[in-house]
Formats: sequence, C-alpha cells, structure tokens
Amino acid sequence: MHAITRIAAGLALGAWCAGPVDSAEVTWQGGGISDHWSVNNNWVGLAAPSAGDALFFDGSTGLANINDLAGGTLFNGLTFNPSASGFVLTGNAVTLAGGITNRSSNLQSVSLNLALPAIAGVDLPGFDLALDGSLSGPGGLVKTGAGA
Repeated sequence: MHAITRIAAGLALGAWCAGPVDSAEVTWQGGGISDHWSVNNNWVGLAAPSAGDALFFDGSTGLANINDLAGGTLFNGLTFNPSASGFVLTGNAVTLAGGITNRSSNLQSVSLNLALPAIAGVDLPGFDLALDGSLSGPGGLVKTGAGA
C-alpha cells in the first residue's frame, strides 16, 4: 500500500470512528459551591456540560458565572429561558455551533470570546443581549427579533 493510500485510509477510519458528537440540552440552576461551569451541582441533572451540548440558563442563582471548561469547547447554542434573571457569562472562550436566544425580559450579557465556525443566529424576540467578548472565525452573527 502506498503512503498516500495509507494516510487516506487512516483519515477515513478516524472520521468514521469519531462519529457525530452526542449532544444534550443542559440547564443552569446555580446550586453549586461556586459559579463555575465545571461544578456538576450547577446544572439540572447534576452533570456539567460536554462538548456539543446546548446550554440553557434559567432562574436567579449564580448569575455571574464563569466558564472554566476547556477554552474553545464547542456548544450548540446559548439560550436564556423566560424566567432567567440577568446573567453575565464570563470565562474561557467557546466555539458556538448554534445560536444565542434571549427569551427573558432581562438583559443578558455574554462576555465570552466566541469562535464562530459558521453563521449563528441571535434571536431576540423583543429582549436585549450584550455581547462583550471578541468574535472570531469564518462565521458571523445574524440577528432576528425586535431586541437589541
């Protein structure tokens, strides 16, 4: 077998073995001993988020929370539920494969650096969002809704 054929076969096998990333919807409840994302008790179901998960923020506990997970972890969206108080998300950068939605009447602040591998939607149905981190990557943001 030629070297190029072996490399191509290895890449194909690696892609097949990796498969799709399992994702879950994970909701912040802020019940941990700190406001760090890695603390299991901060999340409904008592499990910190994993790469590929969609993150939801709800309630009024741990509003100024810190992403201490590996920098650049890919998440499939950030959503602030209708009953969410005003959150401020800080900490390590994330790669955002999904969009950002604010369903709460409270201002939400995402102070994370965001890597955007593709176009991501920002859905603000009449509610506001502050993006205070830097944006990078080939993607961009497209806003929908009446919010600012």
